[in-house]
Amino acid sequence: MKKYFSKYDINVLCIAIGSSLILTDNLRSAGFIMIVLGLISILFKSIKKPILKIKKNTSLKILFLFAICSTFGGFVRGYGLTSSILAIIFVLVFYVIVIYDFYKIITLKLIIDIHVLIFIIGIFINPIRLFSYNSIFYNPNSLGGIAASLILLLLALYLDSKNNNIDITLRFFLTRLFPILFFLIISSSRASILTVIFSVFLYFVFIFFQSFKFFFRKFKYLVLIFVLSLPLLFSNFFYEFLNISLLTKVNNKSDNISSNRMEIWGIIIDNINFFGHGRNFNILFSDFAGSAHNTFLSMLGQNGFLAFFFYFIFWIIIFFRGVKIIRQSSLLFFITSCFLTLSMFESMHNKLSMYITFFMFANSYRMNKKFNKSLRK
Repeated sequence: MKKYFSKYDINVLCIAIGSSLILTDNLRSAGFIMIVLGLISILFKSIKKPILKIKKNTSLKILFLFAICSTFGGFVRGYGLTSSILAIIFVLVFYVIVIYDFYKIITLKLIIDIHVLIFIIGIFINPIRLFSYNSIFYNPNSLGGIAASLILLLLALYLDSKNNNIDITLRFFLTRLFPILFFLIISSSRASILTVIFSVFLYFVFIFFQSFKFFFRKFKYLVLIFVLSLPLLFSNFFYEFLNISLLTKVNNKSDNISSNRMEIWGIIIDNINFFGHGRNFNILFSDFAGSAHNTFLSMLGQNGFLAFFFYFIFWIIIFFRGVKIIRQSSLLFFITSCFLTLSMFESMHNKLSMYITFFMFANSYRMNKKFNKSLRK
């Protein structure tokens, strides 16, 4: 038993599962503890021999500038550390993860399987309904965001399996894809569904311009997935999804299709300043309930333009790192695209896609030298 579980990276599992559990009411504390314990364990394991060093990595330098600007802006505006504490935590989490030497495919597979199990258990806790279903999570968008992240992670593993000797069979792929896709659909999360479609489209656009031969080879897998999905696409369930979940929802919100997001974003943009408005920046749009519903505008409103500039550059670096190695491995590209697209509609800090992005980003710097050797199955 001990030998069996030694194949997995328990730290990564704790962080990934914890990032989903914090989106629940009853297991929020347990999820937070799992993340903290996982990060502490990683720190003690890797601090003596980090995989990435600050002096040699632009992204780390940029992110530390982001933390410095956030802290400086907080004191200038009189908010002190209270306005920059989240930014500092974000930087520390990134640093702890990217100095960690991780790449175990079997761990990523187990993350997918455990989430599928969580979704199924959720049915017994919160009886399933069609549509706008949230399972055990706060709201349907939480369920949809996790499902979208898992689908893109699973798709990346399958697309990479043929050229990187990854043990992802078609049976494994399909037996996980359809349950997760089912929960994505019944969540009725438009942002999450759009994220999956847009990320897949963007992937094929990038590889098309890099190599038509490589594009054609990968496109065959997409056609295969589509053909195998035809029974679902022509089912009554999918028809009800289109008619009830999407079309009806859009018609009901025709006068306010963005759910006040556009108004909130406009207020934040109109009130941009160099050093932000602190953690209570949502007082700017107090007439509208809720948050900014946008990771980047939330950062802009809270920490100001100066810190936001470095934060934005940081994510640009990660995204184009994924594009650069997209033919070697699509994992970083897909999961970063997932985070960035969902960030346009929700705040994505401490979510599954953020943590997996950090792990894949760190690993990308050693792919060229020992990629095949590092795949510990």
